[in-house]
Amino acid sequence: MKKPPLKFIERPAYELPNLLKDFNAQTARHDEMTEEQRDKADAIETHAINATQTILDGIEAIGAAMFSAGSNADWPLGGRTVGALGTLITHLAVELQYLSDVQSDMHTRIEMHDREAIAAKAQKGGAK
Repeated sequence: MKKPPLKFIERPAYELPNLLKDFNAQTARHDEMTEEQRDKADAIETHAINATQTILDGIEAIGAAMFSAGSNADWPLGGRTVGALGTLITHLAVELQYLSDVQSDMHTRIEMHDREAIAAKAQKGGAK
């Protein structure tokens, strides 16, 4: 089976919920993952990893900007701006926790699928 491409690699926060919705609807009907579902789980895991890195890079950049702003007396930072940055960072941290859970869940499901596929292949080879 050909692995499906990531449709919007640059927009994991958009793509990930759609993949999860579709994946959960499909896997709810099966005890074991099919190869297609395994590939979708792999795409979900990749999006979670990419989104995690984007958030971490962004938080680091925000910190650098805030340090620069605080060190530069010519660029005053108002309370509303600081409050908005604080809210954004809090939101990003919560999203990062969720993405970490998604990545971990998909990784576990992929590993289980791969172990089952190897065991089934070995059993099939031994039955000859």
